Amino acid sequence: MVDTYGQKQCFSCEAKFDSDEAFWNHVYNEDCGSGSSGDNAIASESITQIPPPMCTENRNSQSAKKVAAQESSDKYDCALCGVHFLTSFEWYNHSKSDEHRSKVTAAAGHYASSSLTKKEKSSTQFKVDVTQPSLRPFCDECHVPLPSLEARDLHVMGKKHQKVINRIRKDNLFSAQTALGLSDNSTTSEDSVKDTSRNLPPNPEPGASVSITNSSKTPLFCDYCSLELPDILAVKQHLSEEQHKKNEILVSNLNAEQHSTVPSLFGNIIEPNSKQLGDLVAVLRRLCLVQLTSLMYELEQSGFSDCNDPVSLPRTNVGTNEKIVGISTDDLLQLFREVCREELQLLLSRHVPVRNAKSKSLT
Repeated sequence: MVDTYGQKQCFSCEAKFDSDEAFWNHVYNEDCGSGSSGDNAIASESITQIPPPMCTENRNSQSAKKVAAQESSDKYDCALCGVHFLTSFEWYNHSKSDEHRSKVTAAAGHYASSSLTKKEKSSTQFKVDVTQPSLRPFCDECHVPLPSLEARDLHVMGKKHQKVINRIRKDNLFSAQTALGLSDNSTTSEDSVKDTSRNLPPNPEPGASVSITNSSKTPLFCDYCSLELPDILAVKQHLSEEQHKKNEILVSNLNAEQHSTVPSLFGNIIEPNSKQLGDLVAVLRRLCLVQLTSLMYELEQSGFSDCNDPVSLPRTNVGTNEKIVGISTDDLLQLFREVCREELQLLLSRHVPVRNAKSKSLT
């Protein structure tokens, strides 16, 4: 009897036992060689019902075969061509074949084209056509884009837009005056018309149509009459009208009154020597300051003493035939009065007026 894989087997009936006790009990107590065939068959049948245990080596070999078969099925498959190979050598030869390479090239081209179309679609999905004109309103005078027509209406009514319009009108007026040869100081309407006639084209033949247009494409503006004129021909006709001439004279007189200077204090005085006259004026001013100082002191004292009577001023009688530095005494007295009046005005404008004091003109 031989012990195989941890089990014992009877040589007579070929029965197998897991333990030594069952084996020796069978040997000593059972007569397997002389027994009937039916008993032996039942015994062998009962014994064979127990599944024989497997050896660990067999288990390891079977699992290794399964893993190898799995690995071979995974490693040696060409998914692109749909072909399975048993060995790596066959798979390697297939990868170098022309059929496999052509399929690889076709697949790469298909992938590149599909990815390119996806990128173009994503980029053009949010792309704005620059060539299309924008529908947003725009202010040509202020050079400002506006979101809507309502916003443009509000912008036109605003102060900023009105300032720009006024500046454009002033620029147009200046350009019109420059084109017509007008000036604020020395030119007149007739002279300007003569100057503009030089720049006008020669008179056409009779019967021909006269077309004189303004090169600036902006209406000309007459500042005297506050009137817009379309072209130079209309300006020439407007300058010859009586209403324009009246307005021009009225404005020139008003400017003359506004810019008129104060007449000189020495208009009626003959100046034999300017240096001597300057020295005389300086002496008179110092004398006037002394007189004004005493006058202010008396006014201040009279204010505190509640005396409302006018202060008597000292007077000096001077001969009518005397002359000082070539100036008669009457002219000198008039000059002294004017200087005193001027100095008094300057002094009173710099100081606070005294309480309960009455000023009296120096005559």
